[in-house]
Amino acid sequence: MSCIDTYHPISGLINKLKSYQLFLEKYPNYKDRIVLVQFVGSTVQAFDTHEDHEGQVNHVKQMRENIWAVVNEIHNKFGKNCLIYQESNPPLEKRLSLWTETDIISCSSLKDGLCIQILEYVVCRKLVNKFSESVMVCSEFAGCNEAMRGVLKYNPFNLFGFEEQLDRALSMPSETKEANMNAAYGYISLSSMTKWTDGFLRDLKTAYAPNTGSYYLGLAFRSNVGGKNFNRIMQDKSSFKKLNIENCYTTLVKATKSVIIIEIESLPHIKFSKDSVPTNEVIEQLHGLLADN
Repeated sequence: MSCIDTYHPISGLINKLKSYQLFLEKYPNYKDRIVLVQFVGSTVQAFDTHEDHEGQVNHVKQMRENIWAVVNEIHNKFGKNCLIYQESNPPLEKRLSLWTETDIISCSSLKDGLCIQILEYVVCRKLVNKFSESVMVCSEFAGCNEAMRGVLKYNPFNLFGFEEQLDRALSMPSETKEANMNAAYGYISLSSMTKWTDGFLRDLKTAYAPNTGSYYLGLAFRSNVGGKNFNRIMQDKSSFKKLNIENCYTTLVKATKSVIIIEIESLPHIKFSKDSVPTNEVIEQLHGLLADN
C-alpha cells in the first residue's frame, strides 16, 4: 500500500497512521503481509522567515513531531518492515513507478478538490494490466469521490473506518477489484484533463463573444469607492440603459400602488423559509421601505 502526503493539516496523515496502527493491533496476522510505503513532503519551505508566518511554521513542526511519535510507536511494536516512512516528495517518474507496483493506494485527505493521485493510479495500473490486483481506499472528503465509482470510501475522522476498509481491500476477490477499477477507468477515460481544458476554453470563448441577446452584470466584482459599492458591467446591449434613481423615486412617490421584489440577500438578518408566511418583522421591514420620508 502506498501514499504520498504533505505535512499539512488537511492531509489527514496522522489520522491514517493511527488507523493503520489500530489495524495492525486488530489483525496481527497481516503484520508480515502488508507494507505501507508513505512519502511525506514538507510544507515548511513554502513559508518565508517573515514573522507573519511563524505560527504556520511552528504548527507544521509540531504536526511533524506528533506524526513521528506515531511512526516510532508502529516501528517499536510491529517492526520497521510494515511501515516505510520517507520524508520526500517523489518526482513524477518515481511517483508513477510507485503506482505501477502498489496494490493498494490510500488517500486520507480531510478536504481535497481533486485528489489527482487516485486518477494517476488508475491509469498506471491500466497500462500494466493489473486491475485484478488493485484497490483504491479513499477519504470521502476527497474530490474524486463525487464522480468516480469503484473507490472504497471511509471517514478519516473515524479511526476505525480506515481499518475496516483496509481489511475489506485485503480480502476482496480479484473479480471485484477488476470491476471497480474498470468503473473508475471508465470515468477517467470520458473525463480527461484534455477534455476538461477543451470544454473550459470553449465556454470562455462563448462568454467572450459579443452577444446581442442579453447583457451580463458582474455582481461579484465590487470595489469600494468613497464608502459606496459599485457593480461592474461586463457586457451589455446597445439599448441597455442604467436606472435613473431620481426617476424611480419620482415614479414611486406618484404611484398609488407599489410592488417591491426583494432578494433574500437584501435582508440578511431575517430567516426565510419557503413554506412559511411572512412574519410580522418581515412585513414591518417592507412597510419601512415603502414609507414616505
